[in-house]
Amino acid sequence: MLQMAIEAIERGGEASVRVREVSHATGVSFASLYHFFGSREGLVEEALAEIYVRSMREFTVAIAARINQCDDVEGFRLAIREMSLAAYDLSRSSLRFTRLSVLGGVAGRPQLAARVAAVQQSANEALAAVIRPPQERGWIHPKLDLNTFAAWMTGLTLGRSLIELDPGGTDGAAWNEMSVAALLAVSTGNFLD
Repeated sequence: MLQMAIEAIERGGEASVRVREVSHATGVSFASLYHFFGSREGLVEEALAEIYVRSMREFTVAIAARINQCDDVEGFRLAIREMSLAAYDLSRSSLRFTRLSVLGGVAGRPQLAARVAAVQQSANEALAAVIRPPQERGWIHPKLDLNTFAAWMTGLTLGRSLIELDPGGTDGAAWNEMSVAALLAVSTGNFLD
């Protein structure tokens, strides 16, 4: 049921989730669906939260795999560059817009807002744990707050969507380079001294 709702949201937004279609396709009765989710709204909220959970997990796992391959500071900086450019790639635009849709969906939904906030906090902590070893090796400034840095990295990735709204308005390659330069500059923490 949840996977069908997720697929519907990814195809056409929240309005695409039809309880009758979910019930028919899964063979689950309306009563059971309402038992598990309380309402159509409950199913939609759970699907939105799960979309966010999955996207943040994927982001962190990919970064961890790449950073774990680094042997020196130059390799780490290259990894940050590669992972950032991969995250900003146009092929991932729909994922960024889906995340933004989830964030927009928290308006007027306190339970969903709390769930997404908890997911984001957990993702920040997981990403901070991934970049803590490079900090301990001296590749990241020792005073840099890694949870805040992780949240900022996520914000940059989502912010890429703004220029995708008008592809002719901002040079995407220049935006990418500026973003990577900012990530590397902040990670050195020179502003913290």
